[in-house]
Amino acid sequence: MHKINRGNYFIIPPLLITVLFLFFAISIFIVRGYAQKMSFLGGDEPHYIMMTDSLVRDGDFNLKNDYEQSRSDQYYPIKGLFPHIAPIIDYKNSNNWYSIHTIGLPLLIYYPYKIFGVIGARLFLMALQILSIVLFYMILKKYLKDKVRVFLGIILVFCSSILWQNIGGIFPDYFTILLLEVSILLFARKNIISNLALAITNLIGLLLHTKIILLIGPIFVAHNLYLMKNLGLKEFIKKYAVIFIPVVAGLIYYIRFLKINYGIFSPSQIYGTNGQLFTGNYFTNSLAILTDRTKGLFIYFPLLLILPIYLFRGAMNIKKKYKNILQNKAEFNKDLYLLFGFITGIMLLLLTQIGFNDWSGSYSPNGRYMLVFIFFAIFMIAKYTNYKNILEITTIATLAFCSFVMSVLFVFNNLHYFDTGQIVWPTSSMDRFNLLPVFPIISSNADQDMVLRSAFVLLLVVVVNFVCYKIFLFNRRNITSNNK
Repeated sequence: MHKINRGNYFIIPPLLITVLFLFFAISIFIVRGYAQKMSFLGGDEPHYIMMTDSLVRDGDFNLKNDYEQSRSDQYYPIKGLFPHIAPIIDYKNSNNWYSIHTIGLPLLIYYPYKIFGVIGARLFLMALQILSIVLFYMILKKYLKDKVRVFLGIILVFCSSILWQNIGGIFPDYFTILLLEVSILLFARKNIISNLALAITNLIGLLLHTKIILLIGPIFVAHNLYLMKNLGLKEFIKKYAVIFIPVVAGLIYYIRFLKINYGIFSPSQIYGTNGQLFTGNYFTNSLAILTDRTKGLFIYFPLLLILPIYLFRGAMNIKKKYKNILQNKAEFNKDLYLLFGFITGIMLLLLTQIGFNDWSGSYSPNGRYMLVFIFFAIFMIAKYTNYKNILEITTIATLAFCSFVMSVLFVFNNLHYFDTGQIVWPTSSMDRFNLLPVFPIISSNADQDMVLRSAFVLLLVVVVNFVCYKIFLFNRRNITSNNK
């Protein structure tokens, strides 16, 4: 087979593309968004700001006086912000009103909010979200080692309306991505600083949201198992045992905080019945997450329609490597440790995401609970695309363009805003396609016949993948050779 000399191709540096796209996105967010009074707080944002405001003014997270004095009137246009207190607290008979949300995000935005207010918090979070894109570029560069694939991955990032919709949001979900990326980049580094940084990353994840530790915790465990295998148990303990001191100390302090303020030991208990792990309907939630017309991943990011092909290619590649290990033809190397740690984490996160009763996040941006899966999907597509197949590239380009259209529609036509003191919640940017023949068949999570409508979309996905599979002429030998 003729090998293409990739050095002959002029590839625009992906990092430059990242900077340009993010500059464009942030400019639109500030100029267009704030011109439409986008500085309002929606969903859970005012509650995170109230926690931060209480920390700035009172030095604590007790929100009783904040609600009683209507402090939210200074940063939230709608009067009378309702108490968003942990359901396990009888706030009508208690002087300790603690939020349903964890303390990590308010601690993180403390200084930006203290100095610049809500705008400062938004801009600071946008800077961290920019960092998540840059770190994703570094991961693509490290693990793909191919300019064409790195370029493809960066382009696909900016075709996702889900990413655009969450820029500047005062939510912890973007940090799931950020902390995962840090964990991956630090993985298997054989020095105590990296191990300590990984440990601290897990503590930060626990403070930001319980679910984050489910994703990055297995990677931290896999990292230490890999080091233990290389050094031996005695040498590992001698060299790295000290890093577990801040981990244990941090856990003890956090559990003590929960016990004193909430009377519980597990952070998942804070959320009460509506937010308890594994309490949702897995069947209907799975359908809604994939096919809901306002929040479904297939609807808002059409590129995911052909993701099953790339998951299959990845599975075949992993199977071959694992088979070689069983036959003593290869060593269980650090990449496989990382792989199994990541797969464990992403399965745990997926199970908890689907298992939440409030999976949709109320009025929060579409798909923010699933941001990490968007990055994972983009990585898989970039890694296993056969870019020598013109039909495959054309299909990806077409679906990526459709995804980009969703981004443009959101940024220019679907902004949240306040109008004369009343909240005006926008409908889905997809609703403008109601006149298309097929679109009205797509379900909303509230439809009584959601299962039937979702089945139609899933059948369409199966058909699309079957057709694409035939068009792409999948060849295991070619895919394997491309990833050696």
